[in-house]
Amino acid sequence: MPTTRILISTNKFFRLVFALVFLLMSFSINAEVRQYIRDYKYTANDFDTRYTSRVRAIDGVKQRLLEELGTYVASVVELIGHPQN
Repeated sequence: MPTTRILISTNKFFRLVFALVFLLMSFSINAEVRQYIRDYKYTANDFDTRYTSRVRAIDGVKQRLLEELGTYVASVVELIGHPQN
C-alpha cells in the first residue's frame, strides 16, 4: 500500500503552530464585562459652538473613564504563580 507524504514549509508550519497556541490560549483568558455610568457636566464658554462643546464633553468623559479603568486594572492584577492567602 503506497504512503502519502505531506510536506509543509517551515513558514506554514510555524504559522499553524502559532495559530493553535493562540487559539488554546484564548480559551483560558477570563474577561469580565463591566458597565460604567457616570455623570459629566461641561460648561461651555462664549466661544464654543454646539459641536465643540460636544467634542470637549466627550473628551472629558473619556479622560475620566481612562483614569478610573487604570485604577481598576491596577487593583485586579494578580501575580501568577504566587499562592493566595
